[in-house]
Amino acid sequence: MTTPEQPDREIIGAEDLKQEQVPDNTAAAQPDNDPVEIPTEAAAKPKEDEGIPLQSYFLAKRQNVLQVPDATSSNFDGTAEVVPLPSTFGLAIDEAINKMSTLKQGEDSLWVDVLQRGRRLGYLGGEEVIPALNDHNANWTHAPRAENGATLTGASLALESGKGKNLSGERAVLTALSHFKMGTLFRAPLWHSGVWITVKAPGDARLIEFARQIVSNKITLGRMTYGMSFSNHMVYTAELFAELLAECEYNGTADEKIDLTKVISVHDIMTIVWALAAAIYPDKCRHVVEERINVARMLRVNQNRLSQEQLVFMSNKKNRSVSMEQIEKYQAGFAANFGHQRVLVDNRTGQRMTVVYKVPTLHDFLNTGDRWVTGISSAVVEALGVDADLEKRNSYMQDLAKVSTSRQYLQWVKEVIIDGDIVNTQDGLEDIFELVVSANDDLREQFEQGVVDFSNSTLISVIGIPNYRCPNCNGVQHQTEGAGDDEDAPAIIPVEAISTFFALLFQKVALIRKRG
Repeated sequence: MTTPEQPDREIIGAEDLKQEQVPDNTAAAQPDNDPVEIPTEAAAKPKEDEGIPLQSYFLAKRQNVLQVPDATSSNFDGTAEVVPLPSTFGLAIDEAINKMSTLKQGEDSLWVDVLQRGRRLGYLGGEEVIPALNDHNANWTHAPRAENGATLTGASLALESGKGKNLSGERAVLTALSHFKMGTLFRAPLWHSGVWITVKAPGDARLIEFARQIVSNKITLGRMTYGMSFSNHMVYTAELFAELLAECEYNGTADEKIDLTKVISVHDIMTIVWALAAAIYPDKCRHVVEERINVARMLRVNQNRLSQEQLVFMSNKKNRSVSMEQIEKYQAGFAANFGHQRVLVDNRTGQRMTVVYKVPTLHDFLNTGDRWVTGISSAVVEALGVDADLEKRNSYMQDLAKVSTSRQYLQWVKEVIIDGDIVNTQDGLEDIFELVVSANDDLREQFEQGVVDFSNSTLISVIGIPNYRCPNCNGVQHQTEGAGDDEDAPAIIPVEAISTFFALLFQKVALIRKRG
């Protein structure tokens, strides 16, 4: 594979970048319509030893696999930031490692190390995205097309240069950063929300401060997990990214009077993190099997979940041109987002309670998460005092989090119905899910599984890389043992954007600190 001659980039020629509509030059991009050839079992000829190296293989689902032109290139640069991307879902990697009788030396030990480190950048178990990626009716593509011919994909916005103009201020800085491939403007579609955002790369000083905030004691609870359907465990992390977005948002289609936190779906948080990474790394991000990933093409969209009306709506990229009413109409087109219910049953008494789910906004997520974490922190201070040992404070904090564990998903709840009575106030829902649902194993397990199922049923975009074959033996990899034939595996290997962003961030900070 070779480096693409025409990168995912659009040219800006206007002096006032924030007022000028950026021309759409992505229509020429090739649609993802060429199915990947899947080798037969006989052709693959895997070694008869400890299993197929998942670092290099991933099984393709035949009807959903779409070639992405120039998704990777072989121009690998080991001197820059390097991350071992996951080769499949976490549970499958765990199974492969557990089957190994011994960890061999040399090349095999390197493979195991890459496998384990890549596993940390994938979803915890894959349950959060596997059903959506396994949907046989899905059409996952990086460039959906509307009936008006527009190709809708994220892209770097290159500044027009070579005109002999005098540049100053932000325009001069952006031009220099783009010229030296040290940062760029990047425009990304938020498919669940119905808006486009354009972000600029944060400066090195801001990245150092961001890294400091991430490792601070304040987010000890928030670092517990980043995967499970945006639970409140990651609320501080989400707050930091929301602040970074507010600072780095350069432009967007939403009217400037709109509070984006009340519009952006929680499903689009990973897209925002991906867009920030694409702005910081305009050249390409690297991964082991020694290829370079085209960051701009890591967003995958299930086009079959979008109506033509929605696609045409998203083809409008004019800055500050979309009203709140238009966004609400777009979001109302996702019928699966509304009216989803699950009846929770206490198997001991037979008593029931109905939960009505909703897709939370970023504002819902930050608000309910902050209330949950702040309540836990206040209880710790009240019980142990402000001078308590850090280890004791953290241990007690984890215990209190488990006591009220179901509240970490409260942002996904619209209301509950008990014997015909409706509870939909925030205080009422918090009390029910802390004192009743969290304390009842049957209700808790059914509710949390309902969150996972509902999250998958409403997911239409994911950050990931296309499946790939081992360059050594040409083999493919089943997602789990006994999964079946090629039809049983997803076409996309999902990448957990937040963990990957952190891995790149701390490498970048280390490189900054090495400067003379």
